[in-house]
Amino acid sequence: MFGKKKKKAEKADSVPEPKKSAKAKRKAKNEAPETPAKPKKKPRFPLKKAFLIVTLLAVLASAGFAGYTFFTKKETGRTYAAQDLPHVTLPQEMVRFSFKNIPDLYDALVLFNKEITLLDREIQRIEEIGATYPDQSAIADKEKKIWQDARRKSVQSFAKIEKSVKALYVTFQVNPESGRTRMEQEKTELATSANKALEPVIALTDRIKATTEEVPRGLVKGTIHKLKKKFM
Repeated sequence: MFGKKKKKAEKADSVPEPKKSAKAKRKAKNEAPETPAKPKKKPRFPLKKAFLIVTLLAVLASAGFAGYTFFTKKETGRTYAAQDLPHVTLPQEMVRFSFKNIPDLYDALVLFNKEITLLDREIQRIEEIGATYPDQSAIADKEKKIWQDARRKSVQSFAKIEKSVKALYVTFQVNPESGRTRMEQEKTELATSANKALEPVIALTDRIKATTEEVPRGLVKGTIHKLKKKFM
């Protein structure tokens, strides 16, 4: 009796799963497995646009550098390099002393030398024109006198300034403490006097710079040149 019940239970456990209908099989066959969506491609950045941006940044960086270099009065980190300044009578050690202790005065000395060179060239040019046309020499002589007077006054002014620099340098060598005190008292006035003495000369030489100065080629160099001409 118990054996029959056991066989019936085993038979019940081993009942096969119901067969799927033909419709269900077709539906399962047609259902394709889900595939992950392809990531969207990022839009390409145009090379031409990138080049224009890089060029613009380069110009702005150069302009910023030009502004820092030409508009900042007090520069830092400069290294002294001896220059040939034939119109400056100070010995080289005094020029170096000015560079280290009164940089604004040193810059004025370098500019003074450059301006006197321009004056001499223009005076020579006017003299050659007068020699070429002797019957019109009065015109050349009148113009030459203007340039000669400007040169004479500028040289006289810088002779006084250089004399003060010499006295300041010697004082500093004899007694550094007294020299530093004197330098602090006089350096602003020396630099101011030098720049003031240059004003009439620069106003005169600007007339010839406008016609003889060559504009640098290239976008960056040309931009820097225009900035210098506009603000200096």
